[in-house]
Amino acid sequence: MGRFITVVFLTLLSGLILFHNVCASDESVSNILYEEAVNLRAQQSISKKEHQKAISLLILAAGLGLNPGSREVYLFPSDAKISSAQPQPGPSLPGFPGIHVPDDTHAGALRELAKAFRDGFGVEQHHVLSLELFRRASNLGDPEAQGQMGMRYALGLQEASSWDESGIKSFGQPDEESAMLHYYYGAVGGDDFSRMALGYRHMHGIGVPKSCWTAASYYQPVAEKTADLSTKPGTLPQVERIRLYIQSSQGLKADRHREVVQYYQYSADRGNVDAQTAVGQVLNYGTHGVQRDHVQALHYFQRAAEAGDHDAMAHLGHMYANGYGTAQNYAQAQKWFQSAATHGSASAQYGLGYMHLTGQGMTEDHEKAFKFFSQAAEQGHADAHFYMGIMHLKGLGVRRKSVQRAFSYFTLASHAGHVLAMYNAATMHLSGKGTIRTCKPALLLMKQISERGPPATSLQLGHEHFFHSQYRQSLLHYLEAAEMGMELGQSNAAWMLNRGYVRAGGLLPNVTFSLEKRSADQGNVASLLRMGDAYLYGEGVEQDWIRSAAVYYEAYQERSAEAMFNLGYMHEFGIGVPKDLKLARRFYNMAKHTQSDASIAVYIANAWLSVHEAWDAVYPYVPPQLVPFWSRVSTLHPPHTTILGPWAAVLKGALRSQALFQAELGLWRVVDATGVIPLVTALLSGEAGKDFSETAVLLAMVIVLYVVLRARRQRAAARGGQGDAAQAGFMGQDMGAVPGIRQADAQFPAGGLQQDAGTEQQQDPARGQAQDGAAH
Repeated sequence: MGRFITVVFLTLLSGLILFHNVCASDESVSNILYEEAVNLRAQQSISKKEHQKAISLLILAAGLGLNPGSREVYLFPSDAKISSAQPQPGPSLPGFPGIHVPDDTHAGALRELAKAFRDGFGVEQHHVLSLELFRRASNLGDPEAQGQMGMRYALGLQEASSWDESGIKSFGQPDEESAMLHYYYGAVGGDDFSRMALGYRHMHGIGVPKSCWTAASYYQPVAEKTADLSTKPGTLPQVERIRLYIQSSQGLKADRHREVVQYYQYSADRGNVDAQTAVGQVLNYGTHGVQRDHVQALHYFQRAAEAGDHDAMAHLGHMYANGYGTAQNYAQAQKWFQSAATHGSASAQYGLGYMHLTGQGMTEDHEKAFKFFSQAAEQGHADAHFYMGIMHLKGLGVRRKSVQRAFSYFTLASHAGHVLAMYNAATMHLSGKGTIRTCKPALLLMKQISERGPPATSLQLGHEHFFHSQYRQSLLHYLEAAEMGMELGQSNAAWMLNRGYVRAGGLLPNVTFSLEKRSADQGNVASLLRMGDAYLYGEGVEQDWIRSAAVYYEAYQERSAEAMFNLGYMHEFGIGVPKDLKLARRFYNMAKHTQSDASIAVYIANAWLSVHEAWDAVYPYVPPQLVPFWSRVSTLHPPHTTILGPWAAVLKGALRSQALFQAELGLWRVVDATGVIPLVTALLSGEAGKDFSETAVLLAMVIVLYVVLRARRQRAAARGGQGDAAQAGFMGQDMGAVPGIRQADAQFPAGGLQQDAGTEQQQDPARGQAQDGAAH
């Protein structure tokens, strides 16, 4: 009997072990398929066929079951349908009864499938399916999916009804509690998106208690990763600082920077030395939409250096020291560094200092290294400042260690955007080494560093989709950046929604106002002005003229001409502020002196103000029977923001909406035929068309403007044909050359050399101690 029990027990144990091994084997296979798909999708250039292969691998890894003949089958590539045609057990996705997800599915594979349907890589874009896949992966504990769902809850996009296949359809009611819950679990799991979102919210007290130290704790891991990546070439994303509202005033044209680079390349090929150096920089860094090409960069630098360009000589030194576009050659690097350093090149002086510090290509000599770093630092070279901080911190080439001096040099380098220096300064602020222990400056530095890391890719994708007219995708990426606290994403997303690039229903005005407020809180004056407009017109927030005036006054403190003009208007009619015609004229004139382009608008405003003063002067003598009419003409009452508002409202009630629309459309055609639309648009700063009442004001201003311009042309003709001066302030500004294209070390991480010198790495709060040889 005892032997029988033993045999049964051993049999059961063997079965359990076999079952465990089979499950482990299945899990291992899923992980292998998942890793293969992720590696395939991570390649820089991937064909459509390879995208579809990755989708098939992800379906197999997730164990998805597709019902044969269901409509969902056609959402996947043809080879994926064959491999997953057999229905598998498991619940179906909400809204997609033909797709079954096993209970033991691979959460990462589901998340990658959700991203594929969001971006349209390897499959047709389908945001509703993407939402449900993100939701299922989030419920299974995937940190990145939890971050994506947190964003959707925060913006009111958590319901399928908020989406259609191509993007956002309407904004629903946000669910802040669920958003915070998803962000928290995502951050705990290591998702950088969630960490940055929570860091930003704790920084400003949005939905969570305001706490500098808590915010810094969320930003710190992301900043540390970014600091590590900054020592490796090509690992940090190149993000252009494109503000759409500025670009719109210059003409929204795709690939403008690329066209400028093409012009420079044409000039370089024809022998222009400055252009050769500039093109070499662009090719070496891979900026302005140009693919990085070290071989071509070396070619242009060599031509410019042989022609005597000192900046090109310094760049050649860095390229030979790094082995970029050529074999690594320290002798050649030293030759070009010395040639450029004798002419005062800070970049070359830094290069020689680094070679002496690390002993690369020459004898290690810390005193000479400090001497060359000092020469470069005197010219403001950020990398030289950073390594002088390292040398003071470790006592290399100096009489004694000095943490205070190290902190000073890190601070100088951080002002120039040196990532490692910024991280060192932040950690020293937090730990109280070399300075008093304080959180706020450390938090600001951590935030800036984090916004240069891989999460910033969302911002660049937003730019690229926008200039390819893929506005819905662009908006989604800008909203991702906005949730991470990136002011540029907040500003661009709000501008797109305000201008109607994406027509979404629901609570769109509320979302727009929220984005503008967050952007304004981070110092964007244009967003502050739009906040004032929102309070003035009651868009996305309850109409409040007093708060509108307060916001305009805040923008006025930042020397905003538009705010000055708006305050003049508000004082003229007593909107949210005391009526004061003299003060109104002062604000109008300040706007003209602050921004010359406002001259014509101020001229018209002052002309009307003179009429207003005369009107008010006659008021005491008006018969009592006419007092109501007289005061109604010169006074504004909510919700009307123009003197013609009440009359337009009466007209609106008298006409059917369709007839009114056709009448307004006809009016715009007449005005457009006169050719003054661009001029009037500049005068009104894009705020025309708020409602029918403002159309009436526009017509009145066009008439007055025509009279003024005609009189000016007649006077100018008498003076010899200078009649075009009235429109000089409204000419579009040219974008000019590529920003910073002649700066020898612009955006060059640590001067160029990115090879580790093998120095000892120490776990010190001042992270730069581990980066002595991080980069040349």
